[in-house]
Amino acid sequence: MAVLLLLFLMIYGVRVACKTPQRLRRFVDVACWLYGIASAVLWLIVRETADRWWPATVFLFGPCWLWSLPLLPLAVAAAWVRRQALWVLLAAAWIVLFPVLGLQVPWRLAIPHSQSGQRIRVLTCNLHRQDAGALAAVVAATQPDVVAIQEWSGLQPLPAFGRGDWHCSVVGELLLASRFPILKVDNLAVQHWPEPGEAVRYELETPGGRVPFINLRLASPHPQLEDLRWHSPTAPAELQDNSLLRLQQSRIIGRYAEDLGRLTMLAGDFNTPQGSVILRQCWSRFANAFSTAGCGFGHTYHTPWVSTRIDQILAGSAWRCRRCWVGPDVGSPHRPLIADLEILARPGN
Repeated sequence: MAVLLLLFLMIYGVRVACKTPQRLRRFVDVACWLYGIASAVLWLIVRETADRWWPATVFLFGPCWLWSLPLLPLAVAAAWVRRQALWVLLAAAWIVLFPVLGLQVPWRLAIPHSQSGQRIRVLTCNLHRQDAGALAAVVAATQPDVVAIQEWSGLQPLPAFGRGDWHCSVVGELLLASRFPILKVDNLAVQHWPEPGEAVRYELETPGGRVPFINLRLASPHPQLEDLRWHSPTAPAELQDNSLLRLQQSRIIGRYAEDLGRLTMLAGDFNTPQGSVILRQCWSRFANAFSTAGCGFGHTYHTPWVSTRIDQILAGSAWRCRRCWVGPDVGSPHRPLIADLEILARPGN
């Protein structure tokens, strides 16, 4: 109610200040066009420079929802005195909601089932070293086949995976729990780069054959963003170095995963929001589960001011995602991301 009252007072104040209806219409028209042009310019800047230029990277990880706040008062004002400007606002709303904020609408409403019959439900979550009890309830409710956890403390019991129908592997702070036997475990991070960041490759023995699976957590930019918040003079350069490190890690793992074949799956904390150049350059060869079958914004990382999607489930071209959704709060800043994948066709040997 208070927001509506404030909105009315703002519009009324503008109308009084403009004195004449002609000036008011001109003011609203100019404001709508400026907002539309600014939204398009912002989108292009973020698309081309995020994770290349540190101010754009800050915006990508920041409270992007603030950019949508002018939409409501401008739409009310345009509907009141300048309805032609609503078309400009409609275009601006599309830019803000979809490319900038990452809204997803499932475009494949009816997908025929594949003839292979093989489906795998994958769950990934960065526990942030929190208690796994809440996650155990999510696992029990969703019944995934593969669970990829990052920032596993190593000191926690395995309440959800202690039964005999689970196979588990813990390497560093990465835990993989699978209902399929785990035949092979390779620590890729040790082979290719020092800390920070982890990546482990597994081979799962599924009823349809062996499936390569990679659980990863790329280098986190959050310490650098926190330093920037407290005006550290070295924070911009450190944030740029982190973007470069995530790019290098993504290139290494992306090429390695592509060489594993079309059946490869990847899941984990990519520490990279949608809209980053890194995702477009290094991971576009894989289908992004939420981008193809999710609905909504799909935010997996939450703080009091920022919500974004930095956790991903990716799959090679032999897989198709039928559904992807974000799970409930499990005590970590990250929410579980869950996807149902089915195999389209077994690739030839």
